[in-house]
Amino acid sequence: MAERKSKDIYIRQNEDDMLNLLKAQRLVYSSAKWHIIFLFLCFVFLPLSINIIIPYLPQNSNILMPLLSSAILVLFVLGHFFRSRLKEKKVLATYIQQKFDTYVFDMQEVYQKYIKFKTHLKENIRNAVRKYENVEEANLENWYSDYSNLPYEHAVFYCQKENFNWSLKLSNKYRYVLKMFFMLVILIIIINAIINLSSVNHLILILTTLLPLFSHFYDSYQKITKDIQSLRDIVREIEQTEMKLDSLNNEKLNEITKELQEKIFLHRQKAYLIPNPFYRFLRNHFQITEDDSAKDINSQHKPKKKQYQKIGKKI
Repeated sequence: MAERKSKDIYIRQNEDDMLNLLKAQRLVYSSAKWHIIFLFLCFVFLPLSINIIIPYLPQNSNILMPLLSSAILVLFVLGHFFRSRLKEKKVLATYIQQKFDTYVFDMQEVYQKYIKFKTHLKENIRNAVRKYENVEEANLENWYSDYSNLPYEHAVFYCQKENFNWSLKLSNKYRYVLKMFFMLVILIIIINAIINLSSVNHLILILTTLLPLFSHFYDSYQKITKDIQSLRDIVREIEQTEMKLDSLNNEKLNEITKELQEKIFLHRQKAYLIPNPFYRFLRNHFQITEDDSAKDINSQHKPKKKQYQKIGKKI
């Protein structure tokens, strides 16, 4: 078996087929996130709007009330349709990313373990790649930082660590934003109640009306908190492995990286999808941080130059 070079990871990730996979992955995820918006409309925004409208409707209306009740039922059905489609899109994007990773890291057997008997998924991946092949999409090159100075297995390990670092930092930032938004809404309600000298009953009515919104944000907060806990546990394992990295032989480290790749794959399938604008806003900053970290790691593993004995000329 030919010796594997760390630079091959950096080269393979920028092959045309791999860039097309990344493009398909990103756009399928984007489509899934649109389904989240539709879910928000069906289960939160529109029911909330109906709750606000109902008190202002004529009490003797024999047409509007049945129409609104029918609209709520239709939204409920649509919501479950979008939820089903969201799950399909999410699974597809996860498998596309796993196909990219396992090819780049040269561990296709990890990918085959999960896709082997899923013919429909293989076809869906091919269709997604064909669908988005001619779509322009920026920032696909150099998906992982360059760890070319490291031994091959070490380079794979640090690429995977980069994956988890990204996910953990992004999730932490988004959870903080959710928390601040929720606190802001509560503060606005309290200030409004004080200014308008609202009664307790009126305050309860407002909170009840906003219940779908609170429920949505609480659910999102709980899901992302669960993701963060899971990621922290894995990052803790990675850090423990990193401390003894130099003492591990290639076979053992290869086994560890395959296990990590499976954990990445399984995490992605259930992870909360963070909105694209938030991801794009932080992407460059996070990538610069990871690239700087890669430079530091590479600098600590500079290939040793051969030492030649100087032979002095006899006079």
